[in-house]
Amino acid sequence: MLFICFFIFFYMTTTSTSVDRLAVTQSIRDGETLASAGGIIEAGFFSPGNSIRRYLGIWYRNVSPFIVVWVANRNTPLENKSGVLKLNEKGVLELLNATNNTIWSSNIVSSNAVNNPIACLFDSGNFVVKNSEDGVLWQSFDYPGDTLMPGIKLGWNLETGLERSISSWKSDDDPAEGEYAIKIDLRGLPQMIEFKGSDIRMRTGSWNGLTTVGYPS
Repeated sequence: MLFICFFIFFYMTTTSTSVDRLAVTQSIRDGETLASAGGIIEAGFFSPGNSIRRYLGIWYRNVSPFIVVWVANRNTPLENKSGVLKLNEKGVLELLNATNNTIWSSNIVSSNAVNNPIACLFDSGNFVVKNSEDGVLWQSFDYPGDTLMPGIKLGWNLETGLERSISSWKSDDDPAEGEYAIKIDLRGLPQMIEFKGSDIRMRTGSWNGLTTVGYPS
């Protein structure tokens, strides 16, 4: 199963900023959101299930039931509604708490100079930090959560060593990495494997260039 999704219901009052991007001088606070240009995707703060902790997430707008498809600080929650998301001059997204400490930040792979970075939320659900000269500096699609969305690549970038995998939430109330995960195993020919902890629960068989051996259909 390629989707490990949980349905989360919560009451949240938000105000859309009506913009799909953040510049270095801009930020969003808890209660504000970013909306993609086509109005399909929204990013902001939420509390899952019965939890009072706050997380920065991405979800589809106007879809019921409410489903979060990506969480930034899934392992480092905010304890209250003091969260602020901003983009610094180095092109790094930073999530700050009440004491102005960074509890989560994006990773920048490029070692080149960053000029006029901007963070954009696309209708695809991808949250991208772009550089005016070098293109994409960071994108949420490289760090999926529990949902394999259209356009996300599962597996390894053999040039950078980046591994993309998906993992379940711990519970409906806690989006931290759970015990279930789906990864691409590169030993021999590549194959998709579902894990529960370190135990293998399912494997598709090797990819032979046309199909997977275990699931030829």
